[in-house]
Amino acid sequence: MPLTLCPKCGSHHYEIKRTRPINDDEEQTVVQCDACGCMVGVLDLRQEEMLAQIAARVASVERYLAAVANALLYSARLRTRRLQVRALPRSPAKKKRPGERWC
Repeated sequence: MPLTLCPKCGSHHYEIKRTRPINDDEEQTVVQCDACGCMVGVLDLRQEEMLAQIAARVASVERYLAAVANALLYSARLRTRRLQVRALPRSPAKKKRPGERWC
């Protein structure tokens, strides 16, 4: 996949920054080159809200996956413990001597 290059310096690293244009009361979100600061795009406010919603959904999915992973680890630990308990050698049974009574 081809990289998008900065028109001023040729870098391909960008950052998103909020800025207030001259003679304007509202802030805008712009995409600018990380190296030289050349502005290469402006994000619409609706896009910013959608990005925030997507980030919240991704965080929710990450929490769910972490809970599933923890449950799987817990289940695997229980299974391992059960196998270890079953694999323990049993103590030899005592033999009853003739005439001996056990209570």
